[in-house]
Amino acid sequence: SVVDRTPPQLALIAPMAAAVLHGPIIASINAHDALSVMGTVEVRFDGGDWSDAQVLAPGDVYQSTAQDFPDGEHAMEWRASDAADNAAQLGPIAFAVDGSVPLINISGVADGDVGNQTVVPVIAISDAHPRTSEATLNGQTYISGTPIIASGNYQLVVSADDQADNHS
Repeated sequence: SVVDRTPPQLALIAPMAAAVLHGPIIASINAHDALSVMGTVEVRFDGGDWSDAQVLAPGDVYQSTAQDFPDGEHAMEWRASDAADNAAQLGPIAFAVDGSVPLINISGVADGDVGNQTVVPVIAISDAHPRTSEATLNGQTYISGTPIIASGNYQLVVSADDQADNHS
């Protein structure tokens, strides 16, 4: 006979703590017990009801059903038990959902403007989880607020990405 007083081992696969994602979200975990077979593996989000995780055969990987979350901060928790009723819990693990593209605002110039004055484009980019942005003027790096003095045709291109891979 086997005596098992050891709880299952839980190792988070996804989403990792502090991840920024856009949905739908499928959470996954590795749940393993060296002495007993797994009994139940459950997950819950934002303090809601526990639901059974689906085992991905073969192996010790379990996942939630696809979840749609509104933009904002969220949390998940996992719990598991083995055949000997030893229990383990993991979490809460915080993550964020961001389904919105970065907002780019350019003032001081408008598409198609023609004039005889110095132009000073000012670029403002806003996003809850910014990652990278780039501005070019005629293919060269442009710094917001730099005056454009010389006569000519200009093309200002601005792009931005956030941590959830949303792109503007």
